[in-house]
Amino acid sequence: MDTPPPDLDAETLPEPPARKESVFRFRSAVLRGLAVTLPPVLTIVILAWAINTVRQYVLTPVEDGVRELLVWQMAEIRVETAGEETRKPQADFDGIPYQRLAPSGEYIPLEMHQWLRSNVPDAGPFGTGKAAYRAYANARYLRPEWVVPIFIVLFLLFLYILGKLLAAGIWDIFERGLLRLPIVRSVYRSVRKVTNFLFTENQQHYKRVVAIQYPRKGIWSIGLVTSEGVSMVNEVAREPTVTVLLPGSPTPVTGYCVMVPTRETYDVRMTIDQALQFYISCGVSVPPHQMRLDK
Repeated sequence: MDTPPPDLDAETLPEPPARKESVFRFRSAVLRGLAVTLPPVLTIVILAWAINTVRQYVLTPVEDGVRELLVWQMAEIRVETAGEETRKPQADFDGIPYQRLAPSGEYIPLEMHQWLRSNVPDAGPFGTGKAAYRAYANARYLRPEWVVPIFIVLFLLFLYILGKLLAAGIWDIFERGLLRLPIVRSVYRSVRKVTNFLFTENQQHYKRVVAIQYPRKGIWSIGLVTSEGVSMVNEVAREPTVTVLLPGSPTPVTGYCVMVPTRETYDVRMTIDQALQFYISCGVSVPPHQMRLDK
């Protein structure tokens, strides 16, 4: 007597090929959409972070310092403590009318008080004279449409002067002082290496695009030469090596560092920017002069 086949649950049945193909197509579309949207999103995030950092740690402290300097220079605050005079809304000092502020009882010039009421209607009551002068300085001298362009020009000028000082060797004195601090020197050295790699115009040997056979012979990868190889590796290999960064696609902020014999690297006529575009586009963006084999 034949034994009937065992009952199979729906979960143990093999997935239909059509369903597998649909899942694969969906996943591929999601990955393609992620590859397209992630680079601009990361660019916006990095730029927003950089702008917010400069605003928080540079622009805001400078603006606060300028505001306090203006208040110290302009402040004409009077206090009347004699009898009934303190309860009068206005008083004259040296022939100039002043407006009383509650609850501090301080007086500021009536002309400035009227200007604030006309030009800063949503500022609310000013409890102290310094608070009123800060609002006055913000509204009259520290308007964003004036402050931001001036700050950008001065910040670029500061970077230019700093670059000149660095070229002249004056910055080295300050840098040696930083490197003497126990905790600061470790952080500073790491940050300096990254910023030098990204922004400093190094020699051609240290900033060039090369092609190497990786991860095995016959498979070619495009990488960036970042430095010479480690001396111990050179001794083991018995020939000079170079360190090559192989960025990932579509996010070149990650990747691999490999040390390759110098003779096994082949220069590619591409700039650093063109190589980065090549990584981000997953090989789609190729420079026009590399679209055909060079003769």
